[in-house]
Amino acid sequence: MYDKGRGVPKDDAEAAKWSRKAAEQGNATAQTNLGDKRSKEGLQARAEALIRQLAPKVNLAALTPAHGSRSDTFFFRWEDRAHPGGHFIQAGYNIRGELLNYFNALIP
Repeated sequence: MYDKGRGVPKDDAEAAKWSRKAAEQGNATAQTNLGDKRSKEGLQARAEALIRQLAPKVNLAALTPAHGSRSDTFFFRWEDRAHPGGHFIQAGYNIRGELLNYFNALIP
């Protein structure tokens, strides 16, 4: 409800609070969703750290995030919309946290 803004204003903090409560009471869907969110957030933090290490001149805050997932693979991508045509930086991880790929297609 709060995560989608259905009938109430969209509020991620409120959505997280209610998801945690449902998970603590044994709701399997809430437990899975909470686990997935933690996994994605943790992997995103790892992707950001990797990019900062390998491409220290890249300002992620100035780029547009375009993250995605497929089954057990998560891609964390930041695009330079000011220069369309494939200017991006990306890191991909599997659910176990193993780095699958790293691309830097930004022009320095």
